[in-house]
Order: sequence, then C-alpha cells, then structure tokens
Amino acid sequence: MTNVLSHNERAAATWGSDGRDYDRISESVSDALAHLVNRIAPQPGERFLDVATGTGLTARLLSSRDAKVNGVDFGAGVIEAAKALAPDIDFRVADAEALPFEDTSFDAVTSTFGVMFVARLESTAREMARVCKRGGRLGLVTWVPEGTVTGIFQTMRPHLPPPPGNPPPSPFEWGRPERIRELLGDAFELRFEPGTTTLRMPDGESVSQSGSFSSTAMAQPRPSLPVAIQSGGSS
Repeated sequence: MTNVLSHNERAAATWGSDGRDYDRISESVSDALAHLVNRIAPQPGERFLDVATGTGLTARLLSSRDAKVNGVDFGAGVIEAAKALAPDIDFRVADAEALPFEDTSFDAVTSTFGVMFVARLESTAREMARVCKRGGRLGLVTWVPEGTVTGIFQTMRPHLPPPPGNPPPSPFEWGRPERIRELLGDAFELRFEPGTTTLRMPDGESVSQSGSFSSTAMAQPRPSLPVAIQSGGSS
C-alpha cells in the first residue's frame, strides 16, 4: 500500500474490505450527504476533493452539480467500487494524512462521516487546509459527542473486544466545536450547523448485518461545517 502511511495499513485493509457493500451504508444516510452538498453549493467547473470518500456517494453528488471531483480513500476495496460506480470521477487510493496533491489544488474539500476516523487529527487537518485554495470552502459531516451514536457505543461496549493498547482517537473529537477550532480555526472561518439524519434500514437485523459497525450510528444529531476560508490554503 504505497499510498497509505504505514501506521494506517491495518485500518485501510479493514475499511476497504466491505467493497461495494459500503455504498448501502452511505445510501442509508444519504440525506446528510445531500445536505452537505447543498450547503457547500458546488458551481460548474469547480474542483472538489472528497476525503475518505468510501464508495464515493458524496463525490457522485458533487459531480452531479458539474463540479470536477477527486475522491480519495485509503481503503483499496472501496476505491475499486467507487471507480466502477462512477468511472468519470478521479478516484484514487490515498491517505488523508498525506494527500497526493499540490498546495491550493481545490476550490473546496469535503468529508462526510470520513475524516473523523483518522489516526492523526492534526496531520489530516493540515492536509485539508493545504490543498484548499485561499477563499475556498470546507464541508464536513461528523458525529457529535451526545446523542444516539454515543448511546449505541455505550450499550455495545461490554460486548466488544477490548481496545488495542494504543487505541485511535475518538471519532467524536470531530464533533466538538472547540476541538475543530483547534484543528482548523487558523485556516478557516468556521460555522457549525447541528442537524439530524435518520438511519434507513428495515430492522435491527439489517443493521447488524450491514458490514460495518459504523453503519449503526445514524439516527443522531450531526454538525456539518460548510466553511469559508479566512486565511487557509497556501498563498
């Protein structure tokens, strides 16, 4: 996995293993993805980067607005599926902590329930700001620390294996406004918008068999962060 940093290789194999099945998870929370696209308002011809794109549903929604879209994920299996679902979009295996693009390459950067799972938050935040043009936009959809998702984790914790000796950061860090300000406040003028998205699956068994525990997480408040850069992006 030459495009994936060594400390992320195991996670990349795990996240990529669902392949095309992961698109069902994205579809089950597609209202949140569509809301982000509406709020960030892509214009025809603008260049967008969707980080931790999975099978690329957000990238496809952006492309439907005639934006020129790149999508990256460190999971090779989901990127293979994304390419099959949308051959006209430039999808590639890449690590959010070391994006393979020049400074100020994109008019806007997005991530929907994606970068909140990275191992190194500061590196990812710097990379997203680096590749975004001065005056561009950033849009994120993430879990918040309070709400249904937190309750699900608390309920299931006794039934899950113990975390590794050096566990990754909590994905809920990306839902704390004070933490986002630490990570991105120097680069972006931040606005936070709480909202609710609903998991759309027929029953609990369908959720449990959906291929990823993360799929159980969607009946919760979420903030999306459509952001105008104040000083972000390299000059």
